[in-house]
Amino acid sequence: MQLITSVVYDRLNVFISDRETLAIIESNKSMDNKLIPGDDLFDSLGLATYSNSESTVSSYATIFDTLWIRSSISTDNQN
Repeated sequence: MQLITSVVYDRLNVFISDRETLAIIESNKSMDNKLIPGDDLFDSLGLATYSNSESTVSSYATIFDTLWIRSSISTDNQN
């Protein structure tokens, strides 16, 4: 698991399981507007998508792999 932050759009959470299933959950709250005790978690969630389509999951997995490599290269260059 790796957290990749972005200044462009930070409200999507993408979960890929064994390159077979995909879940995307949108948050109604930005990173600057964090949940506080007493907030209802379900109120903070927006649209959610689930897919087990091979082509859809493969596309997102390729995007994820590319981001993972770029993040690793960036981390290595900072050290």
